[in-house]
Amino acid sequence: MHALCAIAWALSVGFVLILPRFAPAQTAAPAGVEVSMPATQPSPAVAELVRQLGDESFAIRDAAQEKLAAMDPSIEGELRGAIAGGLSPEANSRAQALANALRDQRYLGGTRITIHARDELLSDVLKSFAAQAQAPMGTGDADFATAIAKRRITLNLDHADFWDAVRQLADAGQMGLSLDGQEKVQFTADRATAQPIAPALAPAFTALAATFGPLRISPLCGEPSSVALRIFAEPKIRPIPSACTCMLESCIDDLGESHVQVAPLTHVPPNSLSLSQYLFTNKSADAATKLALFKAEYRLAVDVNHQTFDFDDLAKAAGQTHLFASGSIEISPLTGDATTRKLTVNLAMNNGFGTGITLGGARITFGNPPCSIALLDDRGAVITAAQFSIKSTMPIYSVAFAVPVAARLTKVRCDAPGEVRTLVVPIEFHDMPLKPNP
Repeated sequence: MHALCAIAWALSVGFVLILPRFAPAQTAAPAGVEVSMPATQPSPAVAELVRQLGDESFAIRDAAQEKLAAMDPSIEGELRGAIAGGLSPEANSRAQALANALRDQRYLGGTRITIHARDELLSDVLKSFAAQAQAPMGTGDADFATAIAKRRITLNLDHADFWDAVRQLADAGQMGLSLDGQEKVQFTADRATAQPIAPALAPAFTALAATFGPLRISPLCGEPSSVALRIFAEPKIRPIPSACTCMLESCIDDLGESHVQVAPLTHVPPNSLSLSQYLFTNKSADAATKLALFKAEYRLAVDVNHQTFDFDDLAKAAGQTHLFASGSIEISPLTGDATTRKLTVNLAMNNGFGTGITLGGARITFGNPPCSIALLDDRGAVITAAQFSIKSTMPIYSVAFAVPVAARLTKVRCDAPGEVRTLVVPIEFHDMPLKPNP
């Protein structure tokens, strides 16, 4: 099977920019932190090229921009440092565009992993991996850390595909692979002998599976009139599944017959991108044994710069109104007795319907993607959570939680969506079998 991949990101207005070649990530992006790299002091070479971005000569400005764009994406931090130091309007505009393009290249592109470990502690190797993958993948859990504390690993990977690297790292470290509650791939310390990969995740590692940008797609064929695509996303990105669509562009079987899709597909899973897309064709007989060419376009909506806000001290937060730029949050005191307990979170908007509220500079949009509120225990585990969107004219939204008596409630977490981007992911498979996988 041969698979080709190209990926682009598009703004909601439809502007599309093809991303340049992806290089390994240089920093992690934990929840609640902007995915842009922090500003650092620019090197002399970068500083000189940035200076040329404001040159009087158009040719010099363009040449400098091309040279910066061809450099490693890790210079994003240096560009942001130069911007913070003050630039001319022309240089500032060009440097901002370059820095944002490098951020998108790193965050929205397919990840490549490099690891050179010889009998090293698995925990140290996992830290490097998490930084490159821009996601902890379960490695931050205290029980996980205890279970692997004495394990050592030898592994060599050079710019390996994320999914290949995950499998090799799990095998070498005697770990398992599964999906968490948000359908993101994660490591598990206990490796089952018969099933080291959880059944729900297994399609991502079949022989037919291929990587397309940040997506891993496995075709599951066999039905006489449809092709199912099992789609997984790298854990570094936050998909908005309800805004994802898939359109079949070309479908030709080994008999030369061309098949067409009845209608564009939109899938609305509850919280993940791990799903099946059925592309219905006009295939009426099963004489064909494979699809000689299968091409589709997947539009993947992602949430960039997602923000997380924690109210840690509930004794101080409860019963008070916490004001923000255009709204407020109020957390009620925990009420109840030894059998039932309840906590209520109220969100109010100051500016009327449709304006949302602002938390620490991150805008919550009522609609898509949803906001969420979670109650956490003293270990950081989610006790209960709610996702919501406001589509009525009511400017106030209230979420009431039933809190288990035994739960040690210590924190209320509010998740606010950031900037929405759309990845246009071309998919192309050759010689796709039309029989169920063994």
